[in-house]
Order: sequence, then C-alpha cells, then structure tokens
Amino acid sequence: MPMHGTHLWRKHPGVRSGDQLSAGERAADHLKAAFGSWAFLIVLNTFIVAWIAANILLPHATRWDVYPFILLNLGLSWLAAQQGGALQIAANRGDRINSEVALHTQANSDTLLELNQRQMEILGRLDGLDGKIADLASAVQVVMAARAEHESAVSADAKAARNAAESAFVATQALAAVATGPQPALPAATAAPAAPAKRLATGAERGKGSTP
Repeated sequence: MPMHGTHLWRKHPGVRSGDQLSAGERAADHLKAAFGSWAFLIVLNTFIVAWIAANILLPHATRWDVYPFILLNLGLSWLAAQQGGALQIAANRGDRINSEVALHTQANSDTLLELNQRQMEILGRLDGLDGKIADLASAVQVVMAARAEHESAVSADAKAARNAAESAFVATQALAAVATGPQPALPAATAAPAAPAKRLATGAERGKGSTP
C-alpha cells in the first residue's frame, strides 16, 4: 500500500516500477517516502522528548546522557548527515522519474503531432474531393437534363409515330370497306325488256292448253 502521494507515479505508464527497478532504486523510493512523511516527524520528536525527559526525571545514577545531552546531539548530527545523503539519493531518484515522465510526454507529443499532420493531410484531400464531388454533381445534372430532354423528344416522336400509324390504319380500313362494299343497282330502263318475254311465254302456254 502506498505510504505517500509520491508513490502515485507508479501508475504512470512511462515510468519504470516493480521488478523493472534495481535494489538501490527501490531503497531510494522507500527512503524518500519515509523521510518525507508525517510519521517520521512524529516518531523523531517523540523520541527526542522521551530522551530528554528520561535523562531529567530519572535518578542521577541511572541517567545515561545528562545535560547538555551530548549523546543526543551526536545522534541527531549523525541522523542529519545520513538524512542529507538519503534525501539526495531520493532527489536523484525523483529526477530520474521526472526524466522518464518527460520522455514519455515527449513521445506522446510527437505521436500527437504526427497524428495532427496526418489529419491535416486528410482534411486537405477531403477539400480536394469536395471540389471534385461538386464537378461530378454538375456533370450528373447535365447528363440528367440531357437524358430528360432526349426522353421527351423520343416520347414526342413515338406519339407522332403512333398517331401516324392510327391514321394509316383508319385509312386502310376505309379503303377496304369501299373495295368490298355492295354493287350499285342497275337503272330501270335496262330491266324493262324482260316484261314482253314473260308475256310471250304466257301466250305460248295458253296455246298449248287450247290444242286438242
């Protein structure tokens, strides 16, 4: 479990962590987390107060560091020297972490810049396609107008041809009716000679009847 907020860098994808770190780097991380925490300050101050109180309140024979607490000053001086080195190690470790973060950020920036350039190229190509699409739309409109005009002309020609065919058909029917119609009646003067023949025939029949 992280002891300090500085451990949040372990979640950064561009920073090495875990088994990727050496033993010295892991120790530096622990020192940085330990010396830079409230727990360290509380423990250190509690220890100093207890040391001073014990060497004041205990009987003189049992005191191990009487005033002016030379042994305590020596320990604090040693701790300050060690802490200075430990903090410098932790600072170097922090610089390495910052460098890894910066390199990762630079790589991301380069990737984003490349993507931006590709996007601009695509947009430029799309602008060119817009002009071509507009030209193609104009050409399609011209073709559609010519096609509509051609279809209307063809429709008019077909209508005229149909009318002509219907007229020819009507004329043909009229000529056929005239050609196959009834013959005209003969004049009355032509049919008159048939009457005397009938009368002659009647007289002959009468003569045959009167013969014994």
